[in-house]
Amino acid sequence: MKTRVITGIVLIALVSAAIMLGGWWLRGVVLLLMLLSMHEMYAALRRKGTRPLPVGMGLAPLLLLCALLLPQGELMEAAVAGTAFLAAVGVGAIVLRGAVDGPRMQATLLPLIYPGVFYILMFDLTYAGEGMPRTLLFVLLFLVPSMNDCFALFTGMACGRHKLSAQISPKKTVEGSVGGLAAAVAFAVGLPFLVRALYGADAAALAPAWYYALFGLLAGALSQIGDLAASLVKRDCGIKDFGKIFPGHGGVMDRLDGILFATLACHVFFRMMG
Repeated sequence: MKTRVITGIVLIALVSAAIMLGGWWLRGVVLLLMLLSMHEMYAALRRKGTRPLPVGMGLAPLLLLCALLLPQGELMEAAVAGTAFLAAVGVGAIVLRGAVDGPRMQATLLPLIYPGVFYILMFDLTYAGEGMPRTLLFVLLFLVPSMNDCFALFTGMACGRHKLSAQISPKKTVEGSVGGLAAAVAFAVGLPFLVRALYGADAAALAPAWYYALFGLLAGALSQIGDLAASLVKRDCGIKDFGKIFPGHGGVMDRLDGILFATLACHVFFRMMG
């Protein structure tokens, strides 16, 4: 437990520093996390024996190249095209061998979607603002799913009775899920006021409370789906954790599984809706 707490404090400090610095410091961290997550996912799938082609490892360099060479407005379009290109390369290399190998093709393509596409959304969020808007966006992105996870655990231990997904994650309960969602909404409504106080901004700089409440509900629900998705992959591949890079916490995917899915909520609420 001591190791887990110390690692958690260090991670919070590093993430906070990246958020405050912003720009290419933050984008560099996102790209590094993408590479590590891709490696962990392909390693897990290889352990299952599916022999995936690691074409997704090219996604981070391709995204970096697009960001350096193209205008910001063309980044997402180029990233989608690049992902499709890598998928075509992977599928082509498999089918041209002439063998019917569906599991290998599925294992090759899965990391391009999860975590790949979600990291593309996260990378795009690094362009969504400077100062308070950027800080608020990433504080919500990282803390709301984390609080959802913590309170789902506490609520489930205290009063959990009905299994949420017994085969995928036996310890998760419906009661814990509801408790996590309630915490996600509460923190999503409260965190903006803390960030506003940090910057000394006027209350008018924030959207209405119901806006953040809806975000918290969606981000909490998506983070729980992401958590279950990662658990499904680990259970299917016969592993406990994706890696050991974070002592007491596991791998990058073990820490960011729910946060990656919550990135979609951030993209909808703060990138598309403003």
